[in-house]
Amino acid sequence: MKFKRMSLVLITATLVLLSGWLNLCLGATVQVNAGIGQPILAAASGVALPDGVQVELGTFAQDFELDSALGDLTALRGAWESFGKLNIRTIFGEAGRLAGEVFAASPEFSARRIYWWVAFGEAEVGIFTSSLPNWHFPVAGSVLPSTLVSASDIDTIIQGALKSDKLMTAPTSGTPAKPALLTVDIERTVISTELRWSGLDSRKHIEVVYSDALQPDSWESITSGVGLTSFSDTDPKRLANPLGFYRVSTVDQ
Repeated sequence: MKFKRMSLVLITATLVLLSGWLNLCLGATVQVNAGIGQPILAAASGVALPDGVQVELGTFAQDFELDSALGDLTALRGAWESFGKLNIRTIFGEAGRLAGEVFAASPEFSARRIYWWVAFGEAEVGIFTSSLPNWHFPVAGSVLPSTLVSASDIDTIIQGALKSDKLMTAPTSGTPAKPALLTVDIERTVISTELRWSGLDSRKHIEVVYSDALQPDSWESITSGVGLTSFSDTDPKRLANPLGFYRVSTVDQ
């Protein structure tokens, strides 16, 4: 009887070890790198996404016609297959960064394209990928079942936008709130350009943008935050251009 019990324990332990070994053999790892100068992940407003926002790494069903479903988030989500998740976090003082690694014993993902699905609450979504060869899930059981990807690789936007140094989510439905332009007092000095405004609800989200040409695509976000009432611009390049334009607006979040 003792022999039978010992044999059963040994068999169970062997099966557990074998199962773990098979998982490692059939598994793959996706590493995400966040280096200096790479795009950050941001909301539609241009503000960096806060720490804790989840990014799913995954792909779409193999028989799913992605091109015909563009703009249909219900169809896109229905065909989504998740490989794993990472959290956005602040790295070296810069918010909106994604870094880490995801391992999964899921051989069905082998050699399929990698996508990032970024959900900012229920109101905004970003879906990003790249045409680079490293943006394919490793073949499970291969000699090196790992691949390295980063935000700087991304060149294909399914949902959202890529503007300068930001990968931005987009509203999931409806029309985004139109910004209310504010009247701003501007004082230029040798060392700074001082912008001041008042009369706002302290809960309002404020964004300051700048343009040197007044062209639709020339505006760049230079600061933003909740309850801002002033901004001191000390950027040497902008100070050297006395003909630059500032715009301050507020959008309900």
